[in-house]
Amino acid sequence: MLAYKNYGHVLCARRLSGHSYWEAEWSESNAEVIMAVTYTGSGRLGEDLMSWALLCSHSGYSFQHNNVKTQLTTLPGGISLFGAKLFTKVGIYFDAEILAFYTVSDRISLLHKVQTSFTQAVYPAFGMAGTGSGTCTLSSTVPSMFGVGGLFGN
Repeated sequence: MLAYKNYGHVLCARRLSGHSYWEAEWSESNAEVIMAVTYTGSGRLGEDLMSWALLCSHSGYSFQHNNVKTQLTTLPGGISLFGAKLFTKVGIYFDAEILAFYTVSDRISLLHKVQTSFTQAVYPAFGMAGTGSGTCTLSSTVPSMFGVGGLFGN
């Protein structure tokens, strides 16, 4: 899938606190993209205990933490990701115990969710390889769907 060494990344100067939601969007479906949260001092996103990363490429999606990569093959409800059009917009939700990645289009679907205890301040990170351009927007407003009875109410 993605070879982290081949692309640069940016680390947001604003640390995450409380409930946070942000979206990353890119213009080229052939691009390879990484979205992550990381403690400061992490060398490679997803390759150590200090970062959690979603890797997106034309061949699919995977989640990586501590250099353990999990290939994501289905959306909830059993919808296969193989052969599907690559989503070029992903939403990321974070709080003190949950990190979740969503595809964002005309509807929002959970890609992967991690439940853990974050012990230090974490920062959003975004990286890209290939052609195209990308943006990452951090919002202090959490969409209402993440409230009580929302996607995490199950």
